[in-house]
Amino acid sequence: MSTKITNCHTHIFTGDHVPPYLGKTLMPFPFYYLLNIKWLIAIVRSANDGWLKNAWWFFKTPLKRFYFWWGRLTEHNAISKFLAWLIRLSVIAVCTFITLSFLRRFFTNEYIIKFLNWSVSNEYVKILIGINWWWKAIILLVGIILFKAVRNVVKLLLFAAFSFLKIIMGSANIQLLKRYYNIALLSKNRSQRYIYTVLTKSYPAGANFVVLPMDMDYLKAGKPSFNYLQQLDELIKLKQHPDHGLTLKPFVFADPRRFAAQPGYYQTVIDCLEKHEFSGIKIYPALGYYPFDKHLLELFLYACKNEIPVLTHCIRGVIFYRGMKKAEWDFHPVFKEKWEGKEDKMKLKEFKNIDFTVNFTHPLNYLCLLDPVFLKIVLFDLKEGEPLTDKLYKLYGFIKAATAEESELLNDLRKLKLCFGHFGGEDEWEKYIAADRNNYDNKFAQSPLYFQQFQNPALAASWKQETWYSIIRSIIMNPDYPNVYADISFIIYDEKIIALLKSSLQVPHLRERILYGTDFYVVRQKGTDKKFWTDIQAHLSAEEIKQIAEINPTTFVK
Repeated sequence: MSTKITNCHTHIFTGDHVPPYLGKTLMPFPFYYLLNIKWLIAIVRSANDGWLKNAWWFFKTPLKRFYFWWGRLTEHNAISKFLAWLIRLSVIAVCTFITLSFLRRFFTNEYIIKFLNWSVSNEYVKILIGINWWWKAIILLVGIILFKAVRNVVKLLLFAAFSFLKIIMGSANIQLLKRYYNIALLSKNRSQRYIYTVLTKSYPAGANFVVLPMDMDYLKAGKPSFNYLQQLDELIKLKQHPDHGLTLKPFVFADPRRFAAQPGYYQTVIDCLEKHEFSGIKIYPALGYYPFDKHLLELFLYACKNEIPVLTHCIRGVIFYRGMKKAEWDFHPVFKEKWEGKEDKMKLKEFKNIDFTVNFTHPLNYLCLLDPVFLKIVLFDLKEGEPLTDKLYKLYGFIKAATAEESELLNDLRKLKLCFGHFGGEDEWEKYIAADRNNYDNKFAQSPLYFQQFQNPALAASWKQETWYSIIRSIIMNPDYPNVYADISFIIYDEKIIALLKSSLQVPHLRERILYGTDFYVVRQKGTDKKFWTDIQAHLSAEEIKQIAEINPTTFVK
C-alpha cells in the first residue's frame, strides 16, 4: 500500500488554548469553577514533569518493595491468604468508619444515618471516632494509597454525602475530563510541534495530516491562557518548519464574531491561505453561530471561487457555546414549518446550552449556503443600508426584489468544497441502523443512489425526525452540490458502525466523498491513532482504505 495517506481531521492545540470553565452550563453555579481545566492541566503536567512526579518517584520504590514483600508473605499458603484477607477487611472497616465520622453531618440518607447511630454505640467505634482528626486523616490516607477497595468506599461515601458530586461527575463532565486529561498529557511541554510529532509517529512515513485549530475565545467559558491568535501564530511557524511543512496541511479558523470584532482578521485568513500555504478553512458552529452567518459569506464565496475546502464540525459533543441563549435563536432564521394551518418560522424549543447549540450544528443548515433558494433568503433578510450588506449584494450579484424568490442571484455556492466533520456522529449512525420504521431513513435500502430535495416547509419534518447520516448522505448524493464530503473522524472508534461504513463505500459517488480522519487527539479517550489505523486496516479492504485515505483526500485538499 502506498504510504501517501492523509488523515483529514486532527488537532494539535494545547491545554493552554482551552478556556478554563467548560463545566459551565453542565453544572450549577458555582460548582463549575471546580472543573477548572487549567487546574487539571497543571496537575497532569506536574504529575508528568514536576513536583508531583518527584513525590511519586520518592514513594514509588518503597511501595513496590512493600507490595512485593506483602505478596511473598501472604500469597503462598491458605492460612496466610486468609489472614491477609482479614487484615484488608479490617483496614477497609476502619477507613469506612473514619470517612463516616468526617462526613456524618452531610448525610441525608436515612439508612446511612441509622447505620451511623448504630455504629457509634459500639465501644471500639467510639474509640476510633474519638482520636485526633489528624491521626484519622493519616490512617485514611494510608488506606487509600494501599488498597483500591478503600478508594472505592471513600468515593461511594462522598457521592452519598454530597449529591452535587453526581452533577459534577456526570457523563458529560467525565467526557470533558478525559478529553482534557489527554490534552494535558500530550501538551505537557506546551508545544504544538511536540503533539504533531507524536501524531506523525503513529503513521507510515510520508503521511499527510489536516490540522484544525480551535478558536475558543468566544465560548463564554473564561479566557484561555493563550488566545487563538497566539495559537495561529505558532501553527504558521510550524508550517514553515523544514521537518513538517510538506506533511502538515493546516486549516485556518473562521469565527464570524472575530470578523465582526476585528475586521482585519479577514486579511489574516487570506494571508494564511495565500502566503503561508494553509490548506483550508475550519468552522465550528456549536460555539454559538449559524454557518450562514453574514460575516462568513464573503469568505465562503472566496473559498468557492478558489476551490478552498471548508471543514465544519457536525456532531453532538461537549464543546459548545456557554453563554445565554438569545431570543432570536428561538426560531430558525430561514427554515419554516406549518403550524395550525399557517406557515411560519420553524420553532427551536431547546433552551439548555447543550441542546440548543445542536441547532447551529444541524446539517440542514448548510443548504442555506449550497442551495441558491435558501441562500437568497439569507441575503434577502440582511439589513439594508449597512456596508456589509451592500458589499455582499455586490459580491454575490444579488438584486433584491419584493420577495426572496423573485430576487436575482448571479453568484452562488453550489460548488463550495464542504466537508461534514464526523459525518454527523456515531450516535446518528446507530440511530440510522436501528430506524426500521422511519421512512426518512429507509429510502437508501432499495435505492442507494437516492437523494432528497429539501424544501420549505416540508424540511421541518426532516430536521426533527431524520438522522444526520441520512441528511448528509442526501446532500452528498445531490448532483447540484458536487463538492460535498464527510469524514469519519472520532466515530471510527465504534465498531458497530463499521458495517454501515463498508456498505456506504459500495455506493457510487458516495464512496468518492468519504474521508479518513481520526480527530486526534480528542479521540484519544477512546483509543490511540495507532489503534484506529490498525483497526481500520483490519475491517476495510486495501482498496477501501486506499479510496478514503489516499484517493479521496487528493480531490478534497491540495
